[in-house]
Amino acid sequence: MTPSRRLLRSAILSALAVAGSTAVVLVALAVASGVTVRPGTMDSHDTEFIDGAVLQLSWLTAPVLGIAAFYSIRVALLGTVGVAVSQFWAMAETVDRYQESGEGDGLEAIGYLFAGGVTFLCLLLVLVCGLTGWARRTPQDQ
Repeated sequence: MTPSRRLLRSAILSALAVAGSTAVVLVALAVASGVTVRPGTMDSHDTEFIDGAVLQLSWLTAPVLGIAAFYSIRVALLGTVGVAVSQFWAMAETVDRYQESGEGDGLEAIGYLFAGGVTFLCLLLVLVCGLTGWARRTPQDQ
């Protein structure tokens, strides 16, 4: 495979991962219920400013970036940066929503661990798959 085809495949997969991560974040923020009163009570309520179930789909970006790294580790690293930006932005927006509502107690910042976990998994797969792809290529392909 020519280097330009490898770069194109990696770029398409990386862009797909970034777009997917961004879409997941936007949907998770949009479908969150906010502050709701629990049924049967007047003084007890639930808060949800990002839908955790939807946000779990973010983990699927890591294998896509791993495949992209098989073709070009440099391009996949750029995709990883894009995924990280969308994840950390989601957590910043969530923390802001908690603080603006007056419901924040500081523990909402733990959400940054999720963003860091997704970023770490993406980096790990990019490095492993990128090195595997580099080792499997013939000298004229590199």
